[in-house]
Amino acid sequence: MRKTKKKKILFIGQLPPPWHGVSAINSWMLESKLLGRSFEFYPINLTTAKSISDIGKKSFRKYLYFSKTIFLTIYCMLWVNPSICYITLNPTGSAFFKDSIILLILKIYRKPIVVHFHGKGIHEWVNSKSNWVKKYYQKALKKTHLIVLGNSLIRDVEIVYKEKPFVVPNGIPLIDFKSIEPIVNSKLEILFLSNLMEAKGILDFVESLALLNHRSGNFRASIVGDSGDISIDSIKKLIKRYKLQDCVEVLGPKYNEEKYHILANADVLVFPTHNEAFGLVLLEALQFGLTVITTNEGCILEIIENEVNGYIVEKSSPLSIANTLERLIMDPEILKEIGKRNKAKFQSQYTLNIFDKKIAEIFNKITS
Repeated sequence: MRKTKKKKILFIGQLPPPWHGVSAINSWMLESKLLGRSFEFYPINLTTAKSISDIGKKSFRKYLYFSKTIFLTIYCMLWVNPSICYITLNPTGSAFFKDSIILLILKIYRKPIVVHFHGKGIHEWVNSKSNWVKKYYQKALKKTHLIVLGNSLIRDVEIVYKEKPFVVPNGIPLIDFKSIEPIVNSKLEILFLSNLMEAKGILDFVESLALLNHRSGNFRASIVGDSGDISIDSIKKLIKRYKLQDCVEVLGPKYNEEKYHILANADVLVFPTHNEAFGLVLLEALQFGLTVITTNEGCILEIIENEVNGYIVEKSSPLSIANTLERLIMDPEILKEIGKRNKAKFQSQYTLNIFDKKIAEIFNKITS
């Protein structure tokens, strides 16, 4: 039987290191067996930062690396002749203008282009700038195929993109639970799992534990994540200042099996983010059956329904977090009910296989 020729995809996006939501998704896409059956990827790494704390900083090394990215893009367009060009653009700020240079180069070759936004904030950003910024976005995105993470983000791009975008929620790999043995907890096990950035709500989280500790000592908390705009040492000093050393542990970044064991032994994920489009950590929490406490940002309300499979609290409100945690300490049976719902929701909506199928459908639709 004759084999079907694979379609070539020029894949331009952020790849690890450092590890964050976008680089993880991009890495999984390139490794996908499902996508690999129909498509042959030619990856170009858009990442110029060496670490999470290096993101957003300027350096000569970054300009040099970006020049290399431009060269590789032109080389691939000339010699690979891809069926589709796929690019994950930063949605706002100077990062968008930088990455959009690659997009404009791609448009010269008149190939189908798929732009995938993993973030948000375009509507607010464009409205705060002069009219030429809006026109530049419209020109850059004209005659491209756009993917957003959820229905909640369609309005975010309407100001610069007049077509209907594709909606593809993120997905994450299935975990083999056979090697993971959860521990029966006598206290409520609380987890913060994200890079240590003020925008992720880490300071709100620590302050909420200080408030909770004055009311109930029946909890333990773990902070897992790498230094961002806030260092691990700064968080340790803050915990010492609040006298939380006996009930809060700062574990630093953890990956793969180590991270899975931490998730398996937690009861509650607290993710009080100030600025989020989707949040892969929420999907990890669903898969492990954790109760989630988070905020109304981006697509989060599409993932977490208040008092059904988690709790939506006010942004920048340690008191709201502490009140919700105290409620769970007082009534731990809620955790079991929410845990069952979350595992079922994950299996039906947020596996990596579901994500890959939707991406494959888009690629096939465009090339057909």
